[in-house]
Amino acid sequence: MESLPPLLTVKELKELLGAERVGREALYAFARKFGVRFGKRYLIPRQVVLALVEGRLEELEKTPGVEARGR
Repeated sequence: MESLPPLLTVKELKELLGAERVGREALYAFARKFGVRFGKRYLIPRQVVLALVEGRLEELEKTPGVEARGR
């Protein structure tokens, strides 16, 4: 996991988690909440991906200065 780039696309996250495990719409909802949007592309920070994989998203949501964003 240390070899992850600083920002991942939704497609890269889907490949990392396994395409059959998580649906496209769920990943885009996740990206809208925790990612950054550049033009039409959502990018998810490595810190968020690691928190997701390690089951620490609640901890991340409670971190001062880090807010989940909606649309």
